[in-house]
Amino acid sequence: MFKRTNRLPPIVHLMAASAGVAAANIYYMQPLLAQIGTDFAIASVAGFLPAVTQAGFATSILLVLPLGDIVERRRLVVTMLTLVALALLLLATAPNAPLLFGAALLLGLVGITPQLLAPFSTLFAPKGMEGAAVGLVLSGVLSGVLLSRIVAGLLAEVVGWRGVFCSAAVLALLLAALLRRALPTSRAQNAMSYARLVASSGHILLEEPRLRRHALYGAATFAAFMAFWSTYATHLHDVFGYGTATVGMFGLAGLAGIATAPLGGRLVDRGRFRLACIGGALLMGAGFMLALAAEVSAMGIVIGALLLDAGAGICHAANQSAALRLRPAALSRVNSLYIAAYFSGGAAGTFLSGLAFAHLAWAGACAVGLTASMLIVAAEGLRRR
Repeated sequence: MFKRTNRLPPIVHLMAASAGVAAANIYYMQPLLAQIGTDFAIASVAGFLPAVTQAGFATSILLVLPLGDIVERRRLVVTMLTLVALALLLLATAPNAPLLFGAALLLGLVGITPQLLAPFSTLFAPKGMEGAAVGLVLSGVLSGVLLSRIVAGLLAEVVGWRGVFCSAAVLALLLAALLRRALPTSRAQNAMSYARLVASSGHILLEEPRLRRHALYGAATFAAFMAFWSTYATHLHDVFGYGTATVGMFGLAGLAGIATAPLGGRLVDRGRFRLACIGGALLMGAGFMLALAAEVSAMGIVIGALLLDAGAGICHAANQSAALRLRPAALSRVNSLYIAAYFSGGAAGTFLSGLAFAHLAWAGACAVGLTASMLIVAAEGLRRR
């Protein structure tokens, strides 16, 4: 074990970087959809590939992620990364559309390594710095998501979309080998069957009102986040006539979330969850109000996006860190429940903002995001009273 200090040990930084590399695998395909659609003559349905991957990911969050509580964690991480490499190779070599979609589904099913590393990192953090460890890993994940789109787009210009997936597969295997050597073994203390493991997740959710609260706040955070990022491209195109390259540059606002995520975890370590939660939610709300007020100002929308991403980073890290403190013997199951709620909120935010945008344009989408943000403030305020 590591000597207790006031700094996170190197292994936590390694886990954060590894989480970023692993998270990128899920998102490489997004800027490649046009090329893939042209090669397979499926331009009209290529956009469903990320949805298939996300469906597999959501399923795995509920059914595979809890295994971290009964299976040796290092072996599970290495196994998942090896399977990710296999899925990426299948994507790179798929001869037809059905196998392409099958490989995309497999990629989602085995792409949970970042969510395995987040609770795993708390075991190596100095006492009282578990939140900082989770925030750092989350920052790594956000970095991987942001950089994946840029790297994939640039690399595809040189080696094509199949070359991108081949390169990612090699990188996944190298990462698996690195973590196999660098991570210590971490045997779970639970001895139970898989059926009991899955059933116990439901019991934990029923028995832990604080977990339900953090799950609700996490869902509202991602709903607000997706309300903006699922509609902004259409708004920028309609109002300013921006093309995909310019619209893509707006994604750099995600750097704000990368920078603030560790802050959310550190505030939880200091017993300031309420400050982190309400402060993050207010930042998100301010971002939406500015984005709405600056509807025809690109700079105003950029600043609004920065505030939104900063607040979302704080809120997400704070709630995930606080949730993982509730059941030390059930880290993976708690994380599974929280992340499942988080992504469910994102799906709801995407749907509701799309519906609102169709009827009320940009004002409707901003109203959905602002409502989700203020839900957190109101709920936390009522709980306090």
